[in-house]
Amino acid sequence: MSAAEIIAMDAGIEADQAAHPDWPENEIWEQVMTDDAGAYLVAVAFGALVKRRPGQPDEPVAASMADWVWDRVVQFGGQDPRPAPWRPEGTTEPAAGG
Repeated sequence: MSAAEIIAMDAGIEADQAAHPDWPENEIWEQVMTDDAGAYLVAVAFGALVKRRPGQPDEPVAASMADWVWDRVVQFGGQDPRPAPWRPEGTTEPAAGG
């Protein structure tokens, strides 16, 4: 979809919420892109990225758009510049919330 088509779809969803049950009214979301199979990549609350398909529950994709981009860079063999998660001394698990 083009940017104009996404803007028009967003306006249609907001104008007739009942016709778009997969796009909850009480949720913050921003369409990022679509695919040819009818799925949408959507940024939702707290910046999380999900795949949204009609009649299906949202599928988590990444914690953020930035994480998704860098995960893709790494999948194609690139370097990951993100710092490692902070770990309390003597542990192997990241700190809660970090």
